[in-house]
Amino acid sequence: MSKIIITDGQTDEILERIGKKDVIENDHEQDKPTYLETFSFTAFGNKRYAQYLTDKNRLIIPDEDGNWQEFVIRFTDKYREDETVFIEVIAYASYQELVGSKIIRAGRTESMAAEAHARSILS
Repeated sequence: MSKIIITDGQTDEILERIGKKDVIENDHEQDKPTYLETFSFTAFGNKRYAQYLTDKNRLIIPDEDGNWQEFVIRFTDKYREDETVFIEVIAYASYQELVGSKIIRAGRTESMAAEAHARSILS
């Protein structure tokens, strides 16, 4: 693995990068029948990047084929072993956020105010 790019979950701004020398271990799992895809890793917890490894921020990683994939951080845990601080991160593929999405069919609606249209779509 080369590097991990951390981006802000709201703005997509690049916050920090983690070099491969800082990643102690990592695991990328993909279950094709259920579309469940996870990426987990352990890194040093006392480095500057650790402050950005928070829930909902995103990770951009190179996959096995050299393409980039996006994951959403779901769990982090900082712990200490002797004098060293580590951080464990578990993230899910960002496309999995679409699982609960609903398709809004194209069509015409009656004449309503913009607020009423918005309420109708969001319901």
